[in-house]
Amino acid sequence: DQQKDTLAYVGRLSVRTNELLSWKNAGEPDAVIHLVELNDVWVHLKRGADTSRWNYDFIAEAFSSGESADTSVSVSSSNKETSSGQGPKIDLREIAMKNIRFFMDDAWRGEDYHVSLEALNLKPRQFELAKQHVAISSLILNKPAVAFRSYEGGKPEDLTPDDTTEWGTPFNPDMARF
Repeated sequence: DQQKDTLAYVGRLSVRTNELLSWKNAGEPDAVIHLVELNDVWVHLKRGADTSRWNYDFIAEAFSSGESADTSVSVSSSNKETSSGQGPKIDLREIAMKNIRFFMDDAWRGEDYHVSLEALNLKPRQFELAKQHVAISSLILNKPAVAFRSYEGGKPEDLTPDDTTEWGTPFNPDMARF
């Protein structure tokens, strides 16, 4: 990041797939991703008690069109639609990860999240990106660790009432009822 701290490190990223150049548009044969492999990953997102800016904001600004950079995460915005209105058809067979650490230290809000695991193996039974639907056939975690810490943050108190009538979540932005 701009303070010369490690923002992200990936020791190895490997994707085993059918030929990328043969991937077609919606309605044509699926792209098959046989294996996505991530090893020795370290991600450290952080912001200080005296700022609302994250250590990765400079990256979002570099790719923005000059307008205010939106650093929020939305599952629905990540799905690119093809000309037929359907998302890309991808057949994902397996995800394997080893030695993963994801830290998000937020002194502005006073919340730190640390997630690590020695290994993960995920085999989806169904993977429908356009419908935001994933059914898992098997999930194996080896030595997962999750730590949450809450403390007094630096963010000034917001005394305006919240309008909760249209709240969704990154996992359910349309507030679908199940």
